[in-house]
Amino acid sequence: MVAAHEDAVDSLLGQHQQIANLFAQIDKSTGEHRQALFAELTALIAVHENIEQQLIHPLAEQKAADADAVRQRIAEEQDAEAGFSRVYDLDPAGTQFIEELAALRDAVIAHALAEEEQEFLQLREALDDDRLAQLVAITAAAPALAATLPAAPPAEVFAQAKAAVRRALNAEGDGAA
Repeated sequence: MVAAHEDAVDSLLGQHQQIANLFAQIDKSTGEHRQALFAELTALIAVHENIEQQLIHPLAEQKAADADAVRQRIAEEQDAEAGFSRVYDLDPAGTQFIEELAALRDAVIAHALAEEEQEFLQLREALDDDRLAQLVAITAAAPALAATLPAAPPAEVFAQAKAAVRRALNAEGDGAA
């Protein structure tokens, strides 16, 4: 649920925390529960990153002093998508799964911190409160959109997330895609 005062940046920051929490839960889980949590994480990341790629990064590129930093975040997101595919193909009970997941977690967390420092703060300064409040309708929808995605190979989940985010942006009239 979105608080009355929450804006798009708050929503994205909350998702970063939710993503970190899911990684921690996966670390502590086993068996089918681990697989279900990994599918949940994959779906949330897929939607979250597609919202950033289709809405947030284009705005940040327009407003940011360092557009190269935005392009670096996009490259990291592409690397993460490939990382999710690698981990998906591993045995969740195996040590390689645990090692690959830990490397993916570290990369995703570092990426999130870079976004927070290099994009989100600048967006909050560059966009007025009304625009940030308008954007929260899309950013806050990420968990609900993620819940509609099937448990499937990450490439399929990311493709479906891209289409779902595009539809949501068009429905909101914010087709920055």
